[in-house]
Amino acid sequence: SGELFLLGGLSVLLLAFAALRYHQLEAFLFDETFAATRGLAVRTYHCLTVAAASLAVVAIIRVVGLILVIALFTIPPYIAERHARSLAGIMGLSVVLGAAFSVAGLWFSYRFDLTAGPAIIAVACAAQAADLLIFRSRHKRPSGGRSLWR
Repeated sequence: SGELFLLGGLSVLLLAFAALRYHQLEAFLFDETFAATRGLAVRTYHCLTVAAASLAVVAIIRVVGLILVIALFTIPPYIAERHARSLAGIMGLSVVLGAAFSVAGLWFSYRFDLTAGPAIIAVACAAQAADLLIFRSRHKRPSGGRSLWR
């Protein structure tokens, strides 16, 4: 139960940081030069962003392990980017997707006696594959399915 409190505390800390500094983070993440011209302490936000990412890595390593961290950090935002219209939307949908993948993966892990980390990532990969198939079927190329570059 100590690990759950650690994960919960880190999650609350990271969410509070993102919520309280959303506009500054958005400016910094999209264009550091613009943020600097607006008077934002770019170096401080760089350090805060690195610290937040480090805390997130520490939290997620406990769940899926070191190797699978990259997949759980990239798949939810990749899917969310296709469906959200703003940075806040991408962040929110990524959190929801990451939580859904984790719960579904843990269920599969429990139900079929699998290792939890790989089961979570398998669910995330299946969701990404489904999203890619749906996206491609909705956005067919006008040139009969052929790439314009061939």
